[in-house]
Amino acid sequence: ARAAAPEWQAAARDERARPLRALADRLEREAASLAVLVAEDVGKPVRLAALEVARAAALVRRAACLDAGAPTRFGSGAAARRVPLGTVAIVTPWNNPLAIPWGKVAAALALGNTVVWKPAPAASRVALRSLELARDAGLPDGAVSLVLGDRRAAEAVMAEPRVGGISVSGSSAAGWSAQEIAARRRVPLQAELGGNNAAIVWDGADVANAAALVARGAFEFAGQRCTANRRAVVRDSLFEGFVEAIAAAAAALRWADPLDAETDVGPLVSAAARDAVREAIADASPSAEAILVPHAGDGRARGLEDCGAYLAPAIVVAPPASSPIVQEETFGPVLVVQRAARFEEALDLANGVRQGLVAALFAGEGPWRERFRERIGAGILKGGSSTADADAEAPFGGWKASGVGPPERGSGDLEFYTRAQALHGEI
Repeated sequence: ARAAAPEWQAAARDERARPLRALADRLEREAASLAVLVAEDVGKPVRLAALEVARAAALVRRAACLDAGAPTRFGSGAAARRVPLGTVAIVTPWNNPLAIPWGKVAAALALGNTVVWKPAPAASRVALRSLELARDAGLPDGAVSLVLGDRRAAEAVMAEPRVGGISVSGSSAAGWSAQEIAARRRVPLQAELGGNNAAIVWDGADVANAAALVARGAFEFAGQRCTANRRAVVRDSLFEGFVEAIAAAAAALRWADPLDAETDVGPLVSAAARDAVREAIADASPSAEAILVPHAGDGRARGLEDCGAYLAPAIVVAPPASSPIVQEETFGPVLVVQRAARFEEALDLANGVRQGLVAALFAGEGPWRERFRERIGAGILKGGSSTADADAEAPFGGWKASGVGPPERGSGDLEFYTRAQALHGEI
């Protein structure tokens, strides 16, 4: 990667963009086979995996348009330019094994860096296949180097002295490790570290519509998305109706084999992940008003738990705000529903966790939107939709414990993958 860096950085912007555009085309042509590969390896329902392939192609095509631009001139005669970091380490998760890695990798490449990419072990086959497609598209040797392995491999890549910057998406624990290494080495860090995301359902909301959207945001892909709707904070007068509606909406989701094109939920990534989520639900049961399992009466679905890492979607009704099921990101098919009497209380509950990635609001006319924008401590705010997913063009990054450094995409790519250099005099 270091040996390839000078020639890649010196290449014209369009020379770097050309193989990225060709890769986007190849991803789209291979969408069906890639979706099956993702479904087989990480359990993402094939319908959702196909959407991820399309998103990966869109992110790569968008990255191909990135340009550091001409130097900025100042009245004093000085100027400033943006210079690539050199070689960057990119550490990526299993749950979005194409869109997250290639959103990062393509942006780094377009701005003149070479990349050492360490994917999560469960996503290794997907990473190898996508890198084959990139090389077929004309990406030169050394532009992207793939390192397979576990946490120790990730730490070794990040600690390597020839790496000039680190971008990581993963758990809070992965973030601590990356921060420690980056701080010790004094290199830039960009980290996306998950979310414990809340949607507020308030006066004037269409409760049935809100429940249908939140159910998909909470339970699709078994809740294994950093943007998944983990919590719903509901006006007390709407609470009982919302709980009934969310249970019905969850029951309507298809919980089945991820290779079935109609499946919405599918399994968790591993039996260990399933067991951890199951234990979190069991621990919450004594203090919650109720634990609802809408698929419990489905005889066909009950058999799933005997043949793989399947766990039925669960709704935890009104646990204490201090409960671990509220405070910690479960990363599974679990939705917590909290009750609030006043809007300020709802805002406090939504903000009352360590993370701050996404928050959403369902409400009618009134001061709710303005107060929501003023008070919510999250990097992404949404109106009239669940917290799940985000626009591919807009900045993507969390506040509080959900993120470190510049966001992905938007202005964050230029801010992270290049650094400012001031030029004075005749230089």
